[in-house]
Amino acid sequence: MYSSTFLVATIVVLSCLICTDASPELMGKLVKQYQQNTRQRLPQHGDCTKGNIRPRKEWGDLDNQTRLEYIQAIKCLHRLPSQIDPAKAPGARSRYDEFEAAHIINTRLIHFTGLFFAWHRWFVRLFETTLREECGYSGYQPYWDWARWLDLPTEANPLYDGSATSLSGNGKYIPDRNGTLQPFPIPMPDPPVIYTAPGTGGGYIYQGPLVNWTLHL
Repeated sequence: MYSSTFLVATIVVLSCLICTDASPELMGKLVKQYQQNTRQRLPQHGDCTKGNIRPRKEWGDLDNQTRLEYIQAIKCLHRLPSQIDPAKAPGARSRYDEFEAAHIINTRLIHFTGLFFAWHRWFVRLFETTLREECGYSGYQPYWDWARWLDLPTEANPLYDGSATSLSGNGKYIPDRNGTLQPFPIPMPDPPVIYTAPGTGGGYIYQGPLVNWTLHL
């Protein structure tokens, strides 16, 4: 049952990847319908109602002040000392590292399993709460709408344009790199493979607010 279900799901994903005629109008309609259905099903009383929904915004829709505040909160988290048990994550040095460590430790449990969406939604919620409660961030966790910027140059995306209000740039270009082959985790011989061509960056960050960021994990 698991194998057949997973195979069907993978075929659907591959079909979406192959499709090149996605309609922005259709996607907008689906999003609007999803939002309406969500609001209609929320309770009228309690901690989670229509009145206290706090929408997360795409980075490109944030004003510069909110972007700067988020960047400062990220740096704050990187300065705070780690509280995790060193036996679990000996390389962790900061509170930011703890979130990396949690993702690394649980990688096999939370990817290509039924836990994927639930675990990551809770993970993002914890990260957002930590930024707000420990680093004074007043906003909510932004996101990157990959499809929105897909057909534009990297520098056109305010998330990666290398400005002071970005999360730094695309990294130094690394020439002569090979592409990446990503086999789908389907329980069958010779599963389908997606090829990703080498990008236009990938090296060290040399512009933007996260220059000289030290990685510990």
